[in-house]
Amino acid sequence: MNHMSAAMEEVPTQLLTVSRSEQKYVLSHADAAALWERISRVLVRDAHGGDAGYPVRSLYFDSLNQRDYSEKLAGVEVRRKIRLRTYDADAPSCKLEIKKKRGAHSEKLSVTVSRREAEALSSGDYSPLLHRLGNVREAGVFYETMALGCYRPTVLVTYNRLAFIHPAGDTRITFDSDIRAIAVRGSAVHGPCPARCHRAGGKIQRSASGAGCKGAPAVSADADRVQQIQ
Repeated sequence: MNHMSAAMEEVPTQLLTVSRSEQKYVLSHADAAALWERISRVLVRDAHGGDAGYPVRSLYFDSLNQRDYSEKLAGVEVRRKIRLRTYDADAPSCKLEIKKKRGAHSEKLSVTVSRREAEALSSGDYSPLLHRLGNVREAGVFYETMALGCYRPTVLVTYNRLAFIHPAGDTRITFDSDIRAIAVRGSAVHGPCPARCHRAGGKIQRSASGAGCKGAPAVSADADRVQQIQ
């Protein structure tokens, strides 16, 4: 049994597909606090977050010619982004996600990968996705996209999320704060947040499955790129 097969045994293959519409808004801290107070009277807190919320850590990939970033800047109607996401820096696994957007509507396909597989993907080795094909055929979508585009890590984004939910319309509203970003090369989805980060304030995102908060306008090249990616 090789190391990659062993990693697959440790982390079962899980596939998730989510379709929703979402809107995002930039809010001042004062407006975010006032809205949070009003929302908390109507919606219930996401059980996963508690009073303090939970951390979100995303490592974004892009092709050699930065296709995804360029399409976002150009305002292309149908576009995508690829990322590794975890909610626990010490977790043995994370999610590899492709998020496709058409205006306010988005579709997200995610597959669980092990920590070892995430490190391999970050170094340009896409073979772990082929190992996952036996259990999840959709892994081929990730492999084809990333291999043909020579996708590599470009930006690490971290923030804290407070989430509210309501059963009506599967509504989800999230407030994201303490947003940090840094340009990266190589694996960074696990471990502590880098010390050199660009901070932003609070931004609110609204989606049909949810709404959320992501910080104020960025003040540097790296942070500006993050705003465009979001």
